[in-house]
Amino acid sequence: MVITSEPDMIDSVNVLAKFANSDHNMLEWDIHLSPVSSLFSRPSLDYAKGHFTAIRQALKDTHWSHVLQGNANEQWQAFHGLEFKYIPVRRSFKRQKKAPWLTYKAVRLMRQKHKLYRKYKDDRHPA
Repeated sequence: MVITSEPDMIDSVNVLAKFANSDHNMLEWDIHLSPVSSLFSRPSLDYAKGHFTAIRQALKDTHWSHVLQGNANEQWQAFHGLEFKYIPVRRSFKRQKKAPWLTYKAVRLMRQKHKLYRKYKDDRHPA
């Protein structure tokens, strides 16, 4: 039995030989992982510093009958271009980010583990 939160992540499960003297069998499965590195490399927009009055004016001045002709991708690019034109790109900070495969619960537990280890190593702590 393989338990996962995303069923599409497991491709195939093979049942292998029995595990030593047990009545359980060993399992082998293929996992499809796709790293989320694109989240770290894409620019993030700073909506707090956006020029919304200019966006409203640009939306009023746009000839929508001309913009909304063609395929949906071209229409989206024309509409989405306003966002990058009037909303500045946020500066990237060099703070340490969690690995993409770690959950926030795991990060919290790791911090707690490190905190307890520092207490253990501290000579002044009574434990």
